[in-house]
Amino acid sequence: PASLGTTMGGGLVEYELRYSRSRRALETSEGNESLLRVSSRGTAASTTEAGKEVILQRWRAPAHTAAPPPVLITKLVCGRRYYFQIRALSEYGAGIWSNMSEPFETLSAPPSKPPPVRLAPGADNPYSLALRMTLPEANGKPVKSCRLRYLGPNWKNRPRVTEWKDWGDPPLNHVEPDDCDVVQPATMWQFTVPALQAGAEYRFIFCCTNEMGESEWSDDSGPILTQPSVPDPSMPPFIAVEEDLTDSAITLTWEPPFDNGSPIERYTLQWASNPRFNSCKIIEGISEATYTLEGLSPNQWYYYKVLAWNGVGQGKYSEVEAKKSGGGKGCCCTLAREPTAPRNIKVRAVDKVPGAVMLQWDKPIDDGGSMVTRYKIAISLTPDFEVFTEVVQKACRECKITDIKPDQVYYFDISAANSVGYGPRSDEPAQCRTNPVPPQKFIAPARPKRPNAKVLEYDHFSKAQIEVMWNCPERYDPKKGFLYDPDTQTHMILHYTIQIRGGMPTPEEAEQVQDSEHFIQVRDKRHVPKDSLNVVTFSGLIPGRYYHAMVQAFSEAGASGWSLASATVRAPPGVPDPADTLKLHSSTATSIMVEWACPQGNGEEVHRFFLRYRVDSILRGWKDGAPDPPDRSSRMAGRYEEFDCEWTSQEEQLLTECSMPGMAEADSPAASGAGAMGQICRWGVQSLQPASFYTVEIISMNDVGKSKAFLSDSFRSRGTIPGPSGHAVGKPSEATPSSVSFSWLAPTYHGGEDLEAYEICWMALQFGLPFQADLDTILRPDTCRQRTKVDSRTTRFVAEGLRPGDTVLPVVRAVNREGPGPWCRLTLEAEAPSLTSLPDLPAVVEELPFITKEASVDHRPYSLTAHWVCPYLNGKWINHFTLHFFPVMRGEVACDEKLAIEVILHPNRGANRWLQGDHISYPLVHTFLTPGVDYVLKVRASTAMGDAPGWGPHSEPERAPPDIPSKPTPPTSMWQWPYAIQVDWIEPWMKGAPLEECAVRYSVSVDLSSPGSVSKEACDKGLETKVVIADGLEAGTMYYFQVCVKNSVGWSEWSDPSMGYSTSACRPAQPEMPTLIGTTHQTISVEWMAPDSHGATIEDYTILLVDFERCRIFESALQEFDQRVQKEILGVIDENGDGDVSLEELKEAMLDPEIQAAVAKVREDNDTRFDEELQPRARQVLQAEAFTNRLVPLHTFHALRGGIEFAVSVRARNSEGFSDWSVPLTGIRTNCAPPEQCPPLVLLEATQSTLRCEFRLPYCNGEPVTKMEFYWLRVIGPMERHLALGGHIETGKSGHGKEEGTMVMSLPDPGPEPAPFDGFGGSGEGTIVGLEPGTEYDLQVR
Repeated sequence: PASLGTTMGGGLVEYELRYSRSRRALETSEGNESLLRVSSRGTAASTTEAGKEVILQRWRAPAHTAAPPPVLITKLVCGRRYYFQIRALSEYGAGIWSNMSEPFETLSAPPSKPPPVRLAPGADNPYSLALRMTLPEANGKPVKSCRLRYLGPNWKNRPRVTEWKDWGDPPLNHVEPDDCDVVQPATMWQFTVPALQAGAEYRFIFCCTNEMGESEWSDDSGPILTQPSVPDPSMPPFIAVEEDLTDSAITLTWEPPFDNGSPIERYTLQWASNPRFNSCKIIEGISEATYTLEGLSPNQWYYYKVLAWNGVGQGKYSEVEAKKSGGGKGCCCTLAREPTAPRNIKVRAVDKVPGAVMLQWDKPIDDGGSMVTRYKIAISLTPDFEVFTEVVQKACRECKITDIKPDQVYYFDISAANSVGYGPRSDEPAQCRTNPVPPQKFIAPARPKRPNAKVLEYDHFSKAQIEVMWNCPERYDPKKGFLYDPDTQTHMILHYTIQIRGGMPTPEEAEQVQDSEHFIQVRDKRHVPKDSLNVVTFSGLIPGRYYHAMVQAFSEAGASGWSLASATVRAPPGVPDPADTLKLHSSTATSIMVEWACPQGNGEEVHRFFLRYRVDSILRGWKDGAPDPPDRSSRMAGRYEEFDCEWTSQEEQLLTECSMPGMAEADSPAASGAGAMGQICRWGVQSLQPASFYTVEIISMNDVGKSKAFLSDSFRSRGTIPGPSGHAVGKPSEATPSSVSFSWLAPTYHGGEDLEAYEICWMALQFGLPFQADLDTILRPDTCRQRTKVDSRTTRFVAEGLRPGDTVLPVVRAVNREGPGPWCRLTLEAEAPSLTSLPDLPAVVEELPFITKEASVDHRPYSLTAHWVCPYLNGKWINHFTLHFFPVMRGEVACDEKLAIEVILHPNRGANRWLQGDHISYPLVHTFLTPGVDYVLKVRASTAMGDAPGWGPHSEPERAPPDIPSKPTPPTSMWQWPYAIQVDWIEPWMKGAPLEECAVRYSVSVDLSSPGSVSKEACDKGLETKVVIADGLEAGTMYYFQVCVKNSVGWSEWSDPSMGYSTSACRPAQPEMPTLIGTTHQTISVEWMAPDSHGATIEDYTILLVDFERCRIFESALQEFDQRVQKEILGVIDENGDGDVSLEELKEAMLDPEIQAAVAKVREDNDTRFDEELQPRARQVLQAEAFTNRLVPLHTFHALRGGIEFAVSVRARNSEGFSDWSVPLTGIRTNCAPPEQCPPLVLLEATQSTLRCEFRLPYCNGEPVTKMEFYWLRVIGPMERHLALGGHIETGKSGHGKEEGTMVMSLPDPGPEPAPFDGFGGSGEGTIVGLEPGTEYDLQVR
């Protein structure tokens, strides 16, 4: 161009480059400015419509001596093809465009950033969401999958989740089309996200992936909510504070459950006195998370559960776990209370016993929920019990009372006691007189007073003693000694019995009772008791127990009662005894479990132990949880190493953690329920070395301190399996075509046991298969060639029965008493040659080759592919296969080598080599053959060792495929209708296969871009006559046609385009529904799109306006009108009366003036009838040329009234007739306005001060009339007449009232009948009061 421009008289100024993704757009862009966009230098303008835009770029031309520089085009779409043209511009204009370039394709890239995720409508539920992911520009490679991230779940009443998470775990975190419910491959995937939380807010982002990589993440989808669900199951109710549980009421509290997106509205509580909730009670409508159950029985278990309600429904009841021993859920026991008073107290004097009575009574009606354990008997000489003594009796309901005064009236009352305490007395005391003392005076000693007891402590708790001291209960004179009194004491005390009782937690438990009997009362010479010598010491105490002492005196007259118990003292507790044994309970290769019995706690229960261990000796060779193989073993592997190491840190074990429930030594206290002593305990040591020795130390502890340490014997951990043996090493010198020898090293680590054998397993890998030493494959029964055991003294083996070139993959492992060890290391690929048998010549192809018909790869109906099976390679790769094709003549195979067609097949460079058993295919072999001739096939293989010994068998015959028809000539047309064109065509040469189908296509452009197709039924109908009717066309439009034909092979090429043939014109298309532009109370403005004129210019429009009830039937009336007109017109055209208008009848009607006149008469008569029946508010004919914008005509109706409903429809007319009426625009209502003017008032009655008038309602203009306003104006009265006749009035006086006034009257409901829009409505009355007598007034109303 540079030299040409210089020659023609002007230098180059600029270059122009245009390019597009559409070849067609580039070819037609000349003069088509709608497709052309000019970009800035070096930058492409953005495309707007599927790549059809053409971009133009200019740059200044360089000097003539410089070569045109390369041009960088940016902002193109990745992975798309572009076509380019260039031309030069000089001072005299532009040159011609260059030829179009070959398509240049931009590099593919990851997809563009996708738009945000959207929720699919109608697919949400509480636990899943259907998301729509709109795919972005794929940038050259289709989108294969998407990754989804979510933020949530979030609720208003919970802490918010702020971290984005991937949906699914790798590699299952990619959404693919198969995972989606709806897939539109180029635009949208719809994916259902399951397992979501109900009523939660989620946010989603996603990215797309193609072969090039991953796109950016989309923007946040915004909040997306799942539907709410019923509440979660409630937590079991509980007792919040101690005061909430009494003997007759329980106040329950519970935590509100999670509401799943809908607020909790109420609760339902169900409770019963049994865990099965038989005869349960239900309490509904509880608004707060607490409720009090009242009127309950004491010390009674109650069971309860609660559920929550929200706007969705009810949740599940809370859990109930009935455990009376503690730790239960949804249950509790009311408190016990004091029992009521005993009943029916009966008393009698004991026969022949002075000062003694026998009491009996019945148990209380209510025991307070706890068993009655004792009774307290009050004894008094007066019925008011002002002074009384008490006797405590165990649960037996009778008692003998002694040592009270003989011949005396006593009163007795009783109170009962349970675990809570004493209840009230009966307040109905029984009375009885005791028997008198018989004549002989034998009075038993008085009861000693409460003794004193104290603990004597020593250097060890086991030596502690209790010292008891008391005073003699006699009355005596220090100088005279014993004082005899026939009424009180008759005999001196001779001796005592002293008793101590001990137990836990009170002495009454009586775990230990010691008596010291016949303790002599020492006296001086005057028989005065020596109280200082009344001291007794008790030893052998149980450590930590609580003790008290009692004293009983004896004389010749009998025994006194026991004294009251002394104050309670406690024997000192001690540290526990050391454990007396440690036994090995169980062991593994890496752990031991020791066992011992809990020792004596000496007053305080043992509650924990301190244990530790030390290493005595270790079997070396075990490292990181596994033994070392021989090639990596240390010199100490398999040997014991002695240790003198430190103890490990003490490990503290609570008794509850290490005791075994239900296990105790048979003779221990724990075996009989007396505490933890004798409880069997266990402790395990982990992470030890196999077959090694350890010593364990144990120390017991209670609240006093620790016991001495106890050391166990040396424990041995269990032996383990042996270590791996050495890997198999081949011996190539001993290999044959059918066997391989190999050996291995024995393991250095035997696991602490003797080796018993070696286990060997091997598989054969055929030559050519990829090397894959996989242990699972070697051990699998279908691949393992041999699995056997050999003596532990041998380390050599021979694998036999191989084919030439096979590789042996062996594994070996050692076996001891604990089992087999790990398999040795697998053979490496570099070691495989030493384990391979010797090669040989390839085998003959044994299986029958065959030729198959395959899917067509060109225009033929099918293609031919040769198939055979690769024979055994026998240790060398195939160099090539030789194929011989022999023709079949007259049913016989011509095996003459001169007639054979030889084809050599070499392996493709870089492709996988052939392996024995591979099914080899050679496609498109029909390209070497003559079409329509039958052939058979023979095959032979060749390797570096030579050719196979012979040819294989020949295949069955197969025929070469035929060909497609030739290209038809362009079609022609003999007749055209408004919507159809007759297409005539000639059958081309079919190339040996008969005609089966034809196809016709058409377009409005001569190059047949965006073509339409004639239906298959129409083409089949014209197959014999070679005449096809193209129907369903646009009226008044030029069309071009092409034809193609089909035989058994396929379709021919399309013919060249025909000449242009035009359809005839017809009536316009139905207009679209008008659009409302605006309304006032008197006008309506509408517009509509001009319809398709169908080949003839639209001349005018007819527009209809209806109101009121006619709006309801407007659409159906228009449809009925159009259907009636169409039916009558078809009746005029249908000459044979068969109800169907054929194209021939339509052709005749188009040519006959009489039929055209009859059609016009049908339209005119129906228009007249339509106006008479519908009576529209307005019918106007509008000339099309009068509209400013003929594409969107606009019309305004005037002189309307407010608040009235209207409907509008329009039709168009051209030279061929009227269109159908459009769908009416309904629901139009003019604006509301003030009511119209009222008619004049009518005077009904006049009084001296009032005027009663009648009014009528005007049209309301859309809103009902609610009030009437009356206006009056004074015209003339008596005063004016008086002045006119010469009278006068006093100065300063007007002489009459107000000149004017108004009155507003509200109308009743219902009021007068509303007025029609063109008249007046019902009437009413109004009275104006406060007027002057004899005065004239002007009245108005509105």
